[in-house]
Amino acid sequence: MQCPRDGSEHRGADDSVQDTSETNLTSKVLVLPSLAWFLCESSFSGLAGANRWLWGQLHSRECFRPLVMALPPLPEGQALRRRIWHRLLLGAMELAVEGHRFEDLSQRPSEADAEIQRDVGRTFPERFDEATQQALFRVLRAVSHRVEDIGYCQGMNFIAGTASPVVPRYKALFSVRQSAPSPHEAVAILSSALPLQEDSVLLRHEAAYVLGQLGDASAIPVLQHLLLDETEDEIVRHEAAEALAALGSEKALAELAELLAKGDTSEALRHTCELAMAGLQQDKDEVLPICVCQYSSKDPAEGLPGATQKDIPWAASTLSDQSLPLFERYRGMFTLRNLGGDEAVKSLAEALLQDNSSAVLRHEVAFVLGQMADETATKALMQALAQTNEHGMVRHEAAIALGNIGSEDGEKVLREYLQDPDVLVAQSCEVALATISYWRSWEELEARLAEQAE
Repeated sequence: MQCPRDGSEHRGADDSVQDTSETNLTSKVLVLPSLAWFLCESSFSGLAGANRWLWGQLHSRECFRPLVMALPPLPEGQALRRRIWHRLLLGAMELAVEGHRFEDLSQRPSEADAEIQRDVGRTFPERFDEATQQALFRVLRAVSHRVEDIGYCQGMNFIAGTASPVVPRYKALFSVRQSAPSPHEAVAILSSALPLQEDSVLLRHEAAYVLGQLGDASAIPVLQHLLLDETEDEIVRHEAAEALAALGSEKALAELAELLAKGDTSEALRHTCELAMAGLQQDKDEVLPICVCQYSSKDPAEGLPGATQKDIPWAASTLSDQSLPLFERYRGMFTLRNLGGDEAVKSLAEALLQDNSSAVLRHEVAFVLGQMADETATKALMQALAQTNEHGMVRHEAAIALGNIGSEDGEKVLREYLQDPDVLVAQSCEVALATISYWRSWEELEARLAEQAE
């Protein structure tokens, strides 16, 4: 699993997202939250032929109920139950047929709507907010139409609520750049996925980030919509502004300026707009040398060209100087990242914990510490995650960074916050733990292979 904002320069870059030729599968996971994962795209219609016999066995109450009842009880039978539901909903679908698209089915009233609405309110009430419940309702309504012989059955709500967790969608999201035939097609996949990620600020925010990193201008309208949507979460709008700057969209300058002029714009969004405008202006005024460091991400600011270890005091002082414009402080931050080493990590860690001027800056500091993946940053990142009064975007980046570093202490703290009241933070911890687990499995495999080679 890879870091939210980088390509290949650190542990977890691309190796965890295998099957890079499976563009349709990537699109599938992204566009289909919950059981919609099995309902949406015509790309899986080819699977129908292989499953026609299974479909015939399963697609009726008479056959399906005894089969499920014969399965081992939970938790032992969980994997088998999941597989059967998977087969049931993938079987014999002619998804290219008009009216079988998820968008159509989810908007068509169903006789089961009242029953579905009642059950949705009972589904994981401690975890599902209103937006998640609405997304679940649409999925179950689509199921009631799509699986005509069975319709909606009580209990499907819990299956749908757990069928597509955040981690596989997160992994699919970051595989888009590798698996899509072109950046333009990757934008199309992510654009169609965004409206269906209503249950996760984390996924919408990361989708906006990837859209900016793709470097394709076709992403600009989608990002502009996210930025200007006042009903959208500010963290997603923040990422959309950064992405527009990463794309060098001069068309966005007027919109950024308009947001800045509004008196009710949040501080985080205001700071992001200031940074984005400064970055766009710099791109117009000067062409900086390409960074020869190992980081390939398109960042809000560039580090000092040609910097050496002697420049660390300047970079640290610039980052911590709250009288300077944020853009200048960002240049100090990315200079420290590019140079690396104990002193650079120490300066970044101090800024993460001591700055009180900008949550946007602190979240970026946590991000670059994750890129650097230096274990000496673990303590500061754990403290940032543990500060429940800290902005969610900072705690989110701290959690992801701990996952990239992968220390035992960091893993322990991540587990402590898996049930955090802030869903963004909880889901970030879940993703970070999956990253640690992935790399641990690789390390164990390497150890076994080395032992066998002796």
